[in-house]
Amino acid sequence: MSKRFLRPTFTHFVPFNDELGCIQVFCERLTMQHVDVLGKTIELSKSEMIHTVDSFKYAVPEVEKMVRSAGYDEFQYRAD
Repeated sequence: MSKRFLRPTFTHFVPFNDELGCIQVFCERLTMQHVDVLGKTIELSKSEMIHTVDSFKYAVPEVEKMVRSAGYDEFQYRAD
């Protein structure tokens, strides 16, 4: 039984979610594995997806609209 996550046994799955308007990042298990987390053993099944992040991208006008709708009057931004 493994006590830690084994990186080569995962692959990334990165679909665009039309409903949320964002990219979602998942790690997909390539094999079954048992992992100890905080003293508890968790079974990760083959093909199980672990959701790691949602990535939203906004244009400046969209951010300005959100800022103003939150009640702020001033808006400044920086870009690289």
